[in-house]
Amino acid sequence: MSLPEAEPGGVGEQRRLGKYQLLRHLATGGMAEIYLARTTGLQGFEKIVVIKRMLPRLAAEKELRQLFLDEARIAATLQHPNVAQVYDVGCVDGSYFFAMEFVHGEDLRAIVRALGAQNRILPLAESLSILLGVCAGIHYAHEKRDGQGALLQLVHRDISPSNILVSFDGSVKLIDFGIVKANNRSQETDYGTIRGKFDYMSPEQCLSEPLDRRSDLFSLAVVLYEVTTGTRLYKTNNDYNTLRKLMDEPPPLPSTLRPDYPPELERIVLKGLAKKREDRYATVQELQLDLEAFARDQKLAISSVTLARFMEECFVAKINAWRQLLEGANSLSEQLADTYVSVPGFGTLSLADSNSTLTTGEAAKPEKGPAPSQTPLAPVTATSPVPADQSRMVRVLALLVLVMVAAMGVVLWQVRDRAQPAAPVVVAPSSVPPASSPLVPPVVPPAAAPPQEQKSVPVAVPAEPQAEVESKKSRSTKPHNLPRPPTKHRESSWDPEGLLPE
Repeated sequence: MSLPEAEPGGVGEQRRLGKYQLLRHLATGGMAEIYLARTTGLQGFEKIVVIKRMLPRLAAEKELRQLFLDEARIAATLQHPNVAQVYDVGCVDGSYFFAMEFVHGEDLRAIVRALGAQNRILPLAESLSILLGVCAGIHYAHEKRDGQGALLQLVHRDISPSNILVSFDGSVKLIDFGIVKANNRSQETDYGTIRGKFDYMSPEQCLSEPLDRRSDLFSLAVVLYEVTTGTRLYKTNNDYNTLRKLMDEPPPLPSTLRPDYPPELERIVLKGLAKKREDRYATVQELQLDLEAFARDQKLAISSVTLARFMEECFVAKINAWRQLLEGANSLSEQLADTYVSVPGFGTLSLADSNSTLTTGEAAKPEKGPAPSQTPLAPVTATSPVPADQSRMVRVLALLVLVMVAAMGVVLWQVRDRAQPAAPVVVAPSSVPPASSPLVPPVVPPAAAPPQEQKSVPVAVPAEPQAEVESKKSRSTKPHNLPRPPTKHRESSWDPEGLLPE
């Protein structure tokens, strides 16, 4: 079924789409428009996403609307490092859309073209690093199961260089599940309808036969052939000749194009390009294991670090422009909205002064007429609840500090009250002169005193002065201890009050 031509859409028509603020219109395809957008939240939360919105004039057609929603629903179930994520799907005022992961990098097609302009081809280590990431992502999709444990039997049907993204930090992402085949898809492709890019179709896909995972394996082998040889598999002047060669002609040997092409890698590529699906690898994971074994034998450095360094070498001007943008940015989304403009083609963002691109991964047709997004968009400032929260937090903290100070004052007051009864024991002896003081002469009791009176009186009265003396002596070492009872070796007959009988 042929789709109508794209209609241009601009940010000025609708600056918000639900909770998303549309920053820039990037591209328009046959079914949808692509926007750079952001969503905000508490405490300065901000996330940059890519919004794919169905063209408003196509949303009324039930079949197309179901195809669009099926893409969002199926892609949202895939959670893998090598598959671009779908975060959200929704409908606002009749506009169907979903939010996708924003990948800062380039697609494989742009990488090959940039190298071709320098008469270079993609190095073998980087080629395998990218393809191994795609193998991991597509095998995960092939093995995806529903809630009952049954295979969904997903088939991507559009694996091509433009749907393989490589970020500047060395990660690889597979995108665009718009024409994926699945058991639980509510709207299937009509029999006899061909979907996909002709140059990367499997022979059975060209014949519109029932497909399985081995069709994706063939497409992946075509990509592997092209990035390792630097040559298109079947370069023809029209789609008919391309389809005929895909179905009938054997692929040219890579070693005929590059004499130094490794024989083991050639065997792997040709097995993936077998015309009969029974002669290919049974799963993409088998292809991945063979490629990993080949890389080990060749001692190739396969890692995201080496891939990131290669991307920085190829796109150093774009990466430096991006870093300069971040250094002077108060808000990344505002800088993107003010600095980046949309360009026709493969849905990219370009810095007006440096031609830096940010790949969004959505193929698009050139827009007809002036692009509405070329008009600078007035920034829309979203109301942020951050200042109110900060003020409320300051008030709460101040109240807590006051409560803690009051509690400490109460505790100190109680401690002081408990310590007051013992104070006279420590202070009072200072007013009583010691036994050796010349101001109070000692009184010697008469020798004729009865023994029974000496036993009763000294126990009641003289003990107190003796305790005072002992307290005075012990105050230098233990000032807060209670007075100890008098000892036997220091008996005293001192009677300051004159209570002893004469």
